[in-house]
Amino acid sequence: MALSAALGASAAYASAPLVAAGRCGVAVGRSALLSVRAEQNLVGSVVSVAGSKSVVVNVQRQVAHPKYFKRVYLSKKYMAHDEAAACQVGDVVRITQCRPLSARKRFTVTEVLKAAFHMDAPLPSETA
Repeated sequence: MALSAALGASAAYASAPLVAAGRCGVAVGRSALLSVRAEQNLVGSVVSVAGSKSVVVNVQRQVAHPKYFKRVYLSKKYMAHDEAAACQVGDVVRITQCRPLSARKRFTVTEVLKAAFHMDAPLPSETA
């Protein structure tokens, strides 16, 4: 107990019992008081540019059907913050979970993995 107080642990954590009865009678330890979530990274394609620094990203994942065990695709749309405003529709991007930025935005665009081809973009031969 003295070691945790010396390391700067909170009083609630230091005084918590090692094993306590949680919800539904399941035993939980001290680690339940300090819940740390892993950073969530998702990869998806941009389906809409909503506003100047916002994009809508469609993330698709494969899961097994609970009864028939066939692989089915589930997709979900996330609003993400694009600070550089570099994303266009069709780009494949990586988004990372962050603090709430607005009512629906909980992700930021960390990198553009694959840029989409657009007709109005100059060809590589024209830029040189």
